[in-house]
Amino acid sequence: MVGNPLERILRKPDRYEQQVQPMEQGMGIPDLPIGYVAEQKQGYAQPQAPPPYHYSAPAPESSAPVQTELQQASRFAPIMNASAMSIGFVVSEFNFDITYMMLEIAKEHTRFLGASVGGVVKVPGVFDMPLAIKKLLKRSDIDGVVTLGAVIEGETEHDQIVIQHASRKAADLSLEYEKPVALGITGPGMTRLQAQDRVDRAKAAVESVVKMWQRTRNL
Repeated sequence: MVGNPLERILRKPDRYEQQVQPMEQGMGIPDLPIGYVAEQKQGYAQPQAPPPYHYSAPAPESSAPVQTELQQASRFAPIMNASAMSIGFVVSEFNFDITYMMLEIAKEHTRFLGASVGGVVKVPGVFDMPLAIKKLLKRSDIDGVVTLGAVIEGETEHDQIVIQHASRKAADLSLEYEKPVALGITGPGMTRLQAQDRVDRAKAAVESVVKMWQRTRNL
């Protein structure tokens, strides 16, 4: 017996190599890729390399300037041109720390839209607004009225009664004098913090009265 049996086993050529090598040498088969035989000998395919990564640069940020408030408002110029309009304001003194801010915002926005402030009447509370609204609507130099107030929820349903009375009377007076009256009263059912967050509703009320004046004066 020649040599170590284990050495003969280790030196025995692989069956696949015995079949493939003569074919490669005698039949003119092109050279196999490097590692092909090793992959077949192991009985599984080696993991393929991932495709090359192509970096895509992010799109450049727009160089267009940020629109100013005046440029944004220019989109509404045909509607919001109120150069010949005079607006009266009725403001509740109740919760005046809030309604004062609403009044200042409303007056600034009125001038921004080109209208003028025709007068400001302060009343004790929202419930007391109808008489002041009527007095302003009777004036020939007033084209519309904006009401400003903040009805904060209490322990009873008093806030519901106040807002219902004021809003209904404001609508009735608008129909009677054929002039727009905008409801810039926030509430009911809100807390003081919610009322402070809604002071910008004064802007919406000014825009509402301007739009109604523009769209109904020539009907």
